Amino acid sequence: MNRKTAAYHYSYESNLFVGTSTVFIEHGYDHYIKPQCATFTPPPEHDSTTQQCRYLRESDRWEVEAIPEAEQETQSDLLGSESSVTNEQTSSGQSKPGAMRRLLNRLTSR
Repeated sequence: MNRKTAAYHYSYESNLFVGTSTVFIEHGYDHYIKPQCATFTPPPEHDSTTQQCRYLRESDRWEVEAIPEAEQETQSDLLGSESSVTNEQTSSGQSKPGAMRRLLNRLTSR
């Protein structure tokens, strides 16, 4: 008995949809074990270029919303030709602890 289903993952901080994974019934259990920050409720159809899905935990459903304009600009900035990373940062063999976390926090707070 190796049945499987899909789990739909969301961000712990923003509750935004981040992807899917396959979940199996483990030996000795009679039900699926849901991963943390995931649901078995599929997100609705939406246009991922202009819309995003936010999971509402209290009602176990997804809400489709427009992607904020500032977030769309940030994504285009990241894909642009100029980089905010200096040569010093890219040429050093090791980075300071937490540097990646600070960079991610800076990019997601825009």
